[in-house]
Amino acid sequence: MQSIKNSILGISIGTRIIGVAIVCDDTLVEWRILTFKDKWTEKKRTEILTTIQVILSAYNVVTVSMKKICPIRASFQLIELDRSFRWWCRTNNFQVKEYTIEQIRAFQESTTHLLEKDLEYEHEREQQINTPYYAKVFEAVSLAQMGSEAPKVFHAKKSH
Repeated sequence: MQSIKNSILGISIGTRIIGVAIVCDDTLVEWRILTFKDKWTEKKRTEILTTIQVILSAYNVVTVSMKKICPIRASFQLIELDRSFRWWCRTNNFQVKEYTIEQIRAFQESTTHLLEKDLEYEHEREQQINTPYYAKVFEAVSLAQMGSEAPKVFHAKKSH
């Protein structure tokens, strides 16, 4: 990972799959999926939070743009993880912006033509197989873009 100033983290948090995207100066510089396959434990919650904190630090993130969890549809574990992460962000002076799934979908519908060629394959695949894996990536990219209020995402680089 590289160090970039004043970046925005777009994150679609989950207990098994997390989508993350980093935007800096209206440029998508990082996007990927984090997977945590073990059953839910306190150790897993800590591992997820630590992994996200490393990303925040590596990219000098100042704003976290995240999907707002619907407490009616979410598991207790997801609600706990979400609260812990938001609390950590606020205590460490990160600006947190939250968006509902409806806001994310409306944004995606109005900006699908802005996806760069590097994301076209994943977008087509997500449309064909409708898996949460790619859906999380696109939520994260949209969230990062929404958090930056950027009209266009320029370059995309896939991380492994």
